[in-house]
Amino acid sequence: MGFLYFPYSGLVNAVAALAVGIFVLSKNFKSSLNRSYAIFAVSVTIWAFNYFIWLMSKEYTQALFFIRATMIGAILIPAAFLYFVTKFVETKRAWVHILNIVLIAIFVSFSYSPIYIQRVEHRLFFPFWPVPGWLFHFMLAYFVLELVYAHGILWNAWRHEDGAKKEQIKYVLFGIMTGFIGGCTNYFLWYNIPFPPYLNILVSGFVVFVAYAIVKHQLMNIEVLIKRSLIFASLFTVIFGVFVSITVLTQLLIAGGRLLGLAISSIIIIFTVRPLEDFLIRITDKYLFQKKYDPLQLLKTFSDTVLSSVLDQTAIIKTAVDLLIKALGLENFAIFLINKDGDKYEVAGSSGIDTAISFSGNSYLISYLNKTTSLIGRKKYESPELMQDMDMIKAELCIPLVFHKNLVGFLAFGKRKSGNDYTNEDIDVLVPLTRDIAIAVVYARLYEDVRQKDKLATLGTLVAGIKHEIGNPLSGILTSTQLFMKEMEGWDALGVSQKDRETRFRKTLEDVLEESRKISRITKKFTDFARPGDEGIKEKVDIADSIKNTLEILENELTLKHIKIEQKITSDAPSIFVDKDQIHQILFNLLRNAAQAIEMSHKSKEESRISIAVEKQVEGKVAIYISDTGCGIPEEKKIKIFEPFFTTKQKGKGTGLGLAIVRQLVGKNRGDISFTSKEGEGTTFTIVFPVANNE
Repeated sequence: MGFLYFPYSGLVNAVAALAVGIFVLSKNFKSSLNRSYAIFAVSVTIWAFNYFIWLMSKEYTQALFFIRATMIGAILIPAAFLYFVTKFVETKRAWVHILNIVLIAIFVSFSYSPIYIQRVEHRLFFPFWPVPGWLFHFMLAYFVLELVYAHGILWNAWRHEDGAKKEQIKYVLFGIMTGFIGGCTNYFLWYNIPFPPYLNILVSGFVVFVAYAIVKHQLMNIEVLIKRSLIFASLFTVIFGVFVSITVLTQLLIAGGRLLGLAISSIIIIFTVRPLEDFLIRITDKYLFQKKYDPLQLLKTFSDTVLSSVLDQTAIIKTAVDLLIKALGLENFAIFLINKDGDKYEVAGSSGIDTAISFSGNSYLISYLNKTTSLIGRKKYESPELMQDMDMIKAELCIPLVFHKNLVGFLAFGKRKSGNDYTNEDIDVLVPLTRDIAIAVVYARLYEDVRQKDKLATLGTLVAGIKHEIGNPLSGILTSTQLFMKEMEGWDALGVSQKDRETRFRKTLEDVLEESRKISRITKKFTDFARPGDEGIKEKVDIADSIKNTLEILENELTLKHIKIEQKITSDAPSIFVDKDQIHQILFNLLRNAAQAIEMSHKSKEESRISIAVEKQVEGKVAIYISDTGCGIPEEKKIKIFEPFFTTKQKGKGTGLGLAIVRQLVGKNRGDISFTSKEGEGTTFTIVFPVANNE
């Protein structure tokens, strides 16, 4: 039985190498690193599997054949390993690889020749051990030199690398060294040194170390698959163990207790499988998969995302929650913000925290944050009342959100899945991040307040337009009904017949009905324009119609300011695939801005003009140009023109949100906006959208 250890050690090595090789290759076949590792694993598999068959052979010819097949794998291993190493540390050794191919071809060509392996004979307790030929000595020297060279490359890379890459190299280096130390014990008996290959099983050591590098330090980017496999395997093993143990135990204790055992096992599994899975996830996260986040990347990701949604508090909060939960590996997290009434701090966004929790201004936690404006961690000297507040939100760390010395909220960080404490490095990253969050939230709230005022200003324009548009038909209705009433008073004296009375009555009603229809069309036009559409619903929109509808809304304001409209829109102007209501809002803001710029310039009636042009461009684009003869934009202010709350208008004349909203809406509809302007002469805005034919 002791002899069987040697062949089966080869089988274990073969299965382990092949399994990891296939696993790595299947994860990312296109990766040259993954492919190079798979080649190395296959080389080991060829050597180890033939090693198993050779030692299990019962007759001379079979043993000689398979030991020679085994050594073909041994010829391939060092070259394959060096190829993997050069890909791993990202270095080029083209001439070495070419030389290896030549040497492999020579050695393999003579692998079944007596000059490589002469014969097999009985040595120790092995019935068929190989006797080397003279070429074998050269192969073994090549084998050793190649491994030393490859390990030297790894060692040099390890000395100069840092971070995760350094850890990856370390475990690969240890793993390969362990494997080769075990494999090299096979060569003692080749030279009549009476030391059997007891350490051959260590060839599988490289699998263990490389697998650890994979799961712990993300070697070859296959962490998620490894993690799921580990959890599933562990869960299956425990469940199977419970099932078998209880079933066997009940059968032994109770005659015919198989059904009872099955029932008990099923009940236990039902109630324990979910907690067990959660436990396994926590364990794997803690000991294998807890990543060290990149502080600079964390700040950059948050800043980039916030800049793209700087006017949206909901987006800011969601970004912060998702980013911090993922980066820090938190069990729970919450952002608390002061409400509009200023009397409570409520949950604005969270994960794993009851959203109904709130804190009054005189609570221990809020009082402490207000007083110190500094973070709170779980420390022994903190007051029990303060710890009670933190326990309520499962917080290990609280960092205030402060803006101009005012506490606008705070972040509550829960435990980390790794079980690690928050370090000074973490604090150094999180404190400036909370400042960014505080500024973003305050600006988003300010934007919302100012936007309401902007809506009121827009509403004023709409109301003025409605009053002007409806004035004429209302006047017609009033005139018709007054004349009709006056005529009715003289019908008896004039002896007007019943038929004439009915004719006159019908004519008056028709006039009133027609004017009423005009009013209905006008009110529908204005209400359709003012009513916000559903977010993200896009359709094929005719640009000419959108411009026409917008000009009708602004007709009264443009008339009062004596502004002429010039349109250059061809009949074949292409449609665009956009949100119709948002395009109306874009055009409305740009045209109203143009009108206000002309008013500020105090130009004469002859010079007060707005030009609108539509032009089809190459590559499936269409451009809309809106030009005015207004006051223009000063050179030093052009860089800020799209910033929220920035305005070139007089104090009290603008909110500074019109162009910020326009840029945001243009972007949502896959468009681009730009402008040219010269102070005192006017401004031209250019909006470019993809044509609808491309959808």
